[in-house]
Amino acid sequence: MASPSTVPTLAQIRDATEAEIGKRPCLLQMKVCQAFLRGDKNIICTAATGFGKTLTFFMPLLFSSYSTIIIIVQRPRRNP
Repeated sequence: MASPSTVPTLAQIRDATEAEIGKRPCLLQMKVCQAFLRGDKNIICTAATGFGKTLTFFMPLLFSSYSTIIIIVQRPRRNP
């Protein structure tokens, strides 16, 4: 991914997200985006329903013209 000097600042992430998606991300969302763009491995973020995790998945795409993000969701098992 990006070298530390080319990773966008929190302000750049916030501004790009607002301009392109129309949503103002919170600090946690911006930090997860930075970690992804830095190339950190094993990024884990847990948050409640409705927090905005999906926005966090899309934010790194604003800073790369060649990235693909795959989201895998596991549905809870039902008891028989």
